[in-house]
Amino acid sequence: MCAPNYALYFYRKWCISIAQEEYINANSTQTVGKALVVNIRTHSDPGYNRKGSDKDFDDMTDVLKLFGFEVLAKEDLKKDELENDLKELAQNKNNEGYQSCLVVIMSHGDEGNILTSDVQKLPRDSVMKDFIDEESSWTGKPKLFFFAQCHGDTHDKGQKVRERPDSEY
Repeated sequence: MCAPNYALYFYRKWCISIAQEEYINANSTQTVGKALVVNIRTHSDPGYNRKGSDKDFDDMTDVLKLFGFEVLAKEDLKKDELENDLKELAQNKNNEGYQSCLVVIMSHGDEGNILTSDVQKLPRDSVMKDFIDEESSWTGKPKLFFFAQCHGDTHDKGQKVRERPDSEY
């Protein structure tokens, strides 16, 4: 059983308990960090729509909040909107109180590019460029980038998952 003073998160019948004290200094006014989570589910060309990605998006935002991140959750951004949000996060001077930055982008893509909701390609390298710029408020702080997307034409057919009896957990 998880103790009540621990953060609880139930995911696929697993109970992960994390002592908040291990991740956030109780005497500090800083949060663990700021996270931008982007889910590009709906595209202007319906053939690219990503049904079912809402669960991944919700789970990701929940987990990051659990770990003490302030989460900015965005959906279905066009190329210019995504570029603007990334630039704002990278250069916002109000980031002084945060210890780290985490960016998660979930969409379609190809080798080196992210497909935005207006079916435009945004190079993955351009996502990070503003964060390593001298103007970035994240200089000297950890910056993590996660891209959940295709990297070519190979299709993932998925896996059959068998349900385990509760006694195996």
